[in-house]
Amino acid sequence: MKFSLKHIVWIVIAVLCGTMFFSYTDSLYRQYQREQYKKSLETEIISLQNQRTKLEKLLDYVQTDAYKELKAKENLGQKLPHEKVVVIPPHFSTPENLPTEIPLSERPPLAQWAVYFFGE
Repeated sequence: MKFSLKHIVWIVIAVLCGTMFFSYTDSLYRQYQREQYKKSLETEIISLQNQRTKLEKLLDYVQTDAYKELKAKENLGQKLPHEKVVVIPPHFSTPENLPTEIPLSERPPLAQWAVYFFGE
């Protein structure tokens, strides 16, 4: 099969058009990727700005006297001069040591009558 000059020109034109088409689509795809990356960065910037705002508020709170006083009370056992400290023994804080049933004489009158008529 012989190729004439006309066929060669058409093949060259087809190759050039194909190359231009693939180059254009590649360019469009890369531009799409850049836009997606830009959107992800903008989202991350907003997230970091929100985090920064929260941390600035936390820093402002940590620098207040109320926070310093709270931490001094919690960690160092300090108190203000007009405050009183109440120590609760550890056996009161456990639920298994608490009484499970209230004696009948200490119940409200209506509950006592209910026990009298209906039983426990």
